[in-house]
Amino acid sequence: VASLFTGKAVTEHGVDWVTRGEETFVRALADSHATVAEHYKEKGFQTVFISANPLLSAETGLQRGFDHVVVASDASELRGEKLMGALEETLADLDSEQPLFLFFNPTDALDPYPAIPTRTPFAEPQDRVKLDLETRDVSNPYYRFITGLSDAEAAGPWLERVKAGYAFGVYRADAALGAMMRYLRDEAWFNRGYRVVITSDHGVHLGERGLVRHGVALNEEAVRVPFVYYDSTVDGQITLREPISTASAFELLKTGAPPTEPLAVRSVMRPNPTRIAPGHEGAVQWNGKHKGVFIDGEFTRYNLKKDRDEEDPKPLEGFELEEDLRAL
Repeated sequence: VASLFTGKAVTEHGVDWVTRGEETFVRALADSHATVAEHYKEKGFQTVFISANPLLSAETGLQRGFDHVVVASDASELRGEKLMGALEETLADLDSEQPLFLFFNPTDALDPYPAIPTRTPFAEPQDRVKLDLETRDVSNPYYRFITGLSDAEAAGPWLERVKAGYAFGVYRADAALGAMMRYLRDEAWFNRGYRVVITSDHGVHLGERGLVRHGVALNEEAVRVPFVYYDSTVDGQITLREPISTASAFELLKTGAPPTEPLAVRSVMRPNPTRIAPGHEGAVQWNGKHKGVFIDGEFTRYNLKKDRDEEDPKPLEGFELEEDLRAL
C-alpha cells in the first residue's frame, strides 16, 4: 500500500511492522515522501480512505492527505457488505459534483476466511476458517501441515476447506469492488470521467511447497498479483509492461501514464520469529520472464518462461540484473 501511495519501493518508503519479542512496532512513512492523496487534496479533490484492514492505522502515515477516513478496528468489522455501507455513509455527506480520490480496501480474501453460506453456487457451506499463526498445539491442522507432521494427502480435507474459504473470500472482495463501481456510477461520481487501479499487496500459498498463507516465501504464488488500470477518458488503453511494479500506480493515478523510466520490479521479506512459519530474509527482482532470488544468504535465478513453478533453480550468474539484486 505504501508503494502504491508514494511510488517508492519498499526499500525506500520505510513503512514496516517490526516484531521484537512480543511487541510489534510500526515504522511510519517519512514526511519527505508525498502521497498521491496529498497530490489530489492540493488539487481540490475530496479524499476518502475506506479500509477493512486494521493495520492501516493513522500511525503508519498512510492516511496522510485523506480528509475522510474509515478503518476497521479489527479483522472482521468491515467485511462483506459492511465495507460498502461505510463507503455509502461517507460519500452521502460529500458533493458528487466535485472531484473525488478514493482508496477502497476490502480484505475478505485475507484469513480468517469467511464462512460460506448455503446456496453459494460454487462451494459447499462451511464454517469460518482461521489460521492460528503462532499455535504450538500439535493437534492443530495448520501447525501439523506447516511443520510437516501431516502431508498434503493427510491434510487434504483441511486444505480443501482453506482453499474454499479463500475462493469465497476472493468472490466477496470481487463483489465489493463491483458494488463500489456500480454505486459510483449510479450516484454520478463517474460523470466527469475516472481512472482506476485494481491490485493487491500479495498473493497466497494454498498448500504448494508445504506452505499456507502469505508472508512465508517469495514464490510467484505469494508475490505476483493482478494489476488492472483503466482510464475512461482515453480512447484505447495503454499497454503496461509485464511484470509491473505496484509503485507504478502512483504515476498512473496522478498523470494517466506509467513512470517515464520503468520502476524496478522487486519484492522483499523479513522473517517474523513469533510465527510457526516465520518466513525468510529474502529479496527477489524480475527482468521480464527472468527472476533473481536471494533467500537466507543464497542467490539463485529462474527462467519463468520455461520453469513457471520454480522447480529448477540456476546459479545467479548470467542474470542481467545481478548487480541490482545483490545491492538490494
